[in-house]
Amino acid sequence: MPSAFYGLQISKTGLFASQKGLELVSNNVANSSTVGYTRQRLNLSSIPAPYGSGMLLNVERGMVGSGVSIDKIEQCRDYYLDIQFRSENCLLGEWAVKSEALYYIEDLFNITNEAGIDDALRKLFDSFEELSKAPESKEIRTLVQQNAIVFTDTMNYYSSQLEKLQNQQNDEIAVVVNQINSLISLIDDYNTQIVKYERSGDNANELRDKRNTALDTLSGLIDITYSENERGIISVNFGKNNECLIDANGKYLLALSKDLPDYYGNADKFYSITTSSGNIVDSAALNSGELKGYFDMRDGSGDTGIPFYMEQLDKLARGIVETFNLVHQNGFSYPDDSNGNVSVSGINFFDPAKITAKTISLDDAILSSVYNIAASSVEIVGDNNKGNNGNILEILTIAEKTDIDEIANIEQFLKSIVSNVAVQTSFVNGKLESQNVLINNILYKRESVSGVSLDEEMTNMIVFQKSYSAAARLITAFDEQLDTLINRTGLVGR
Repeated sequence: MPSAFYGLQISKTGLFASQKGLELVSNNVANSSTVGYTRQRLNLSSIPAPYGSGMLLNVERGMVGSGVSIDKIEQCRDYYLDIQFRSENCLLGEWAVKSEALYYIEDLFNITNEAGIDDALRKLFDSFEELSKAPESKEIRTLVQQNAIVFTDTMNYYSSQLEKLQNQQNDEIAVVVNQINSLISLIDDYNTQIVKYERSGDNANELRDKRNTALDTLSGLIDITYSENERGIISVNFGKNNECLIDANGKYLLALSKDLPDYYGNADKFYSITTSSGNIVDSAALNSGELKGYFDMRDGSGDTGIPFYMEQLDKLARGIVETFNLVHQNGFSYPDDSNGNVSVSGINFFDPAKITAKTISLDDAILSSVYNIAASSVEIVGDNNKGNNGNILEILTIAEKTDIDEIANIEQFLKSIVSNVAVQTSFVNGKLESQNVLINNILYKRESVSGVSLDEEMTNMIVFQKSYSAAARLITAFDEQLDTLINRTGLVGR
């Protein structure tokens, strides 16, 4: 026959389990809005009936179990959803970076912009058209000069803005690498703490939440793969060559050096990245992530990077400078006191040594005297040929030329730049939108597994509360039973 105290033992386990359940519900509710918190649940199992010799030996059939055991408090996580989220989050980071940069470039090249390159060119050709009607007019010559300065300043501005954007991408690379190194150190520290905490057999759920949050953030910066060993240590690798960032032996930080040339060949302007083993980290070494996005935009990837658009502007500047100068050199200046009162040919309109968008400028001769603008196709002597506009008419044909080196036609080339950035922006935005939808779906599924539902927790609270009350009532019942057995048995008839 089992001990009379056996029921008390069973009720005690139920009381403790219900108490722990209420504590767990309280913790879940308290952290219902905590970012990165994973819902926890109580794993219970029944304790089997005693077996073998001893006071509680089962000598009769129908022996009941020994109560309930708290196995562990576990997190409600779906490992597959975590892997899926971090894989897609990496792509989201890359497309977001590219989208932001391309939006800026698209706004810069907006064809409707009244201060754009196309507008500056149109005004320059319009002023040449006016000059063809009055080649001797100083006012119109001045208008041509000023419109030409506006055009060169506009080209300089566009180039400087692209250069500024490229430098921003370079700076962001340094920021991202520092973030990656901070997260690597943080995850490695969590690994150490988790191992120490779980040696006693408990689960370090809160530490695991923080480590998972750090992994989520890291996955957006660089493409990672990871695994957990039997001790609870997370190993993290990245890139196409599966370079190690963290393993059981510790962390391996990325090294940042400012030793690369910029677009113009100036030394030590851009950052390079190497692993602890000395391997170079660049766009080709990465699959996705914010870091790859910044690399692609800074260094160029096909026709999407900033260098591509800088090169297109340089082609435009080079084509315009060389074509204008070739035609202008054939014309003759207007004699005036400001230019020695002689009519000469061979004058450049643009400075021939400055053939990039960053440096394009009017020739010093045009800047020093508007009468050096070669409007006439023949030499002007005295009053002869003062009204000649033959060379201006040749200059006006430049707008229609279709055989300019590298660009063919000025207008069509400029439109092709605008069209290209519009197509690329649309493509990247489409990818970003699709990725956002996919990520949101994964987050919804993950939240349904790991998130705290207040309705569910209130239900659990009622269940544990009622269980606690029932277990307490059972203890009272067994106490009354023992009181009868101890204090009242054998007193009948006295």
